[in-house]
Amino acid sequence: MLFLFAVGCDPSLPDSSARQADGADTADTTHEPEDSGHAGNQTGSGDTDTPDTGVPDTDAAKPTTFALDGQLGVDAATAVVGGAANQDQLAECVVAVGDLDVDGALDLGLGAPGHTDDRGAVALVLGPLPAQTSLASATLLTGEDAGDDAGRSFAAGDLEGDGVPEILVGAAGAGAGGRAYLIRGPTDTMELAASDLVLEGTDSEDLGTSVAVLGDLDGDGWPDAVVGAPDLGGHPGAFYLLRGGASLPTTLTTEDLPVVRGARDWDHVGAFLAGADDLDGDGRADLLVGGDGGSRAWVVYGDDQLAGSLDLEITALGRVTALSGSGNAGARMVAPGDVDGDGLGDLVVAAPSREDGSLANAGAVFVLPGPLDELEEVDVESAAVAWAYGLEEAARFGDALDATDLDGDGSIDLVVGGRGAAGSEAGAVYVLQGPIESGRLALEKAPRIEGASEGDKLGYALALPGDLDGDDLPDLVVGAWGTGNRAGSAYVFPLWRPAD
Repeated sequence: MLFLFAVGCDPSLPDSSARQADGADTADTTHEPEDSGHAGNQTGSGDTDTPDTGVPDTDAAKPTTFALDGQLGVDAATAVVGGAANQDQLAECVVAVGDLDVDGALDLGLGAPGHTDDRGAVALVLGPLPAQTSLASATLLTGEDAGDDAGRSFAAGDLEGDGVPEILVGAAGAGAGGRAYLIRGPTDTMELAASDLVLEGTDSEDLGTSVAVLGDLDGDGWPDAVVGAPDLGGHPGAFYLLRGGASLPTTLTTEDLPVVRGARDWDHVGAFLAGADDLDGDGRADLLVGGDGGSRAWVVYGDDQLAGSLDLEITALGRVTALSGSGNAGARMVAPGDVDGDGLGDLVVAAPSREDGSLANAGAVFVLPGPLDELEEVDVESAAVAWAYGLEEAARFGDALDATDLDGDGSIDLVVGGRGAAGSEAGAVYVLQGPIESGRLALEKAPRIEGASEGDKLGYALALPGDLDGDDLPDLVVGAWGTGNRAGSAYVFPLWRPAD
């Protein structure tokens, strides 16, 4: 049974404060993501049949060399997807969606929450990608009403086990409390109102702020999905569990779903959600949960007792590790396997608002060695064996985060974006090559890709989807939603190139 999945983005709340977060843009009423845990995206990794996102096939006819070395610009991209109109904000969310049309080529998903008066859209760009294309030629899943913000979060995965991924789209600005839409693949251009399943939020809970498709969290043999509602109950927040199966229901309400609720006010549980490899070795997928309280995040271990209504506390939920830290620690997390070389799976935690001395909002990334202690609260900074900080004030290092063996040396490499890096919010993406040594990592020497112009915000989102352009070599996709008066762009960079 094929359980392909991709974890989606975890964007900012669609309110006026989020749209005015960057100071200079206070006169602009478009989607300016808040400097909070609701930022950027993450693509997941796990024990499912995801595409190879790092080393090319060793049986390839032509020798290759690692392409991400030194300082690169967007002119190194081999393909570009552009927004169709000002304020589309294309590529605010970037997701590896697998092969949606089952033609043997990998496809790409891009969120455009500003599309058509903030209705928002998900653009599905079918592979192999040409050198230049735009949102106008993509398969579009469009929001229902102005202000819905559809596409600020979405994910893809095969929940029914038929080899074709489903699409799960969040629209936290829709209706009275947000919506989440499930669309069975393959799909054509459509309005989200025609989705196979619509989950309706209530009471300003901001349902759909984050969504993710996971492996088997509850041990029933089927992959699962989760939907975040970070303002449920006021501010504690929650996430709902949507179980996969051979035939997904077409009529459900959130009252029908298991829910895990935040236990403290202002935790905003469910602001970030992502799947993880089996961190505790029990054969079940695990779940990474971030809040918007700025100080807490959680690892929820797969458990067949996830049913009914539960509190996200060590004593109530049972199998959970709580994480604490400053600077929105847990706004981004990934569990890619063994990062520090000790043979055990590790957790990487980003804190994009972390200060570094006098550098406010420089951002930071911490590597926590596994296994983590269950039923404990872990201080992220104290537990870290390696860490890196952004190089400048307001760099927001950690806005986006992923990890895999990019360069073929057998060790995990980290890919980290920061939309405020490289001066004047041009943005940048850094590659921290493994093996990751203990202590502070020298970001100054790391290979990087920098945005071309002020306000491009390159590095707010990224994904490692595999080979998108049909050259049999894996690619890195980086979003820059600020380009072209916020029309937005997604750049495809080859991880490898033919050897000279």
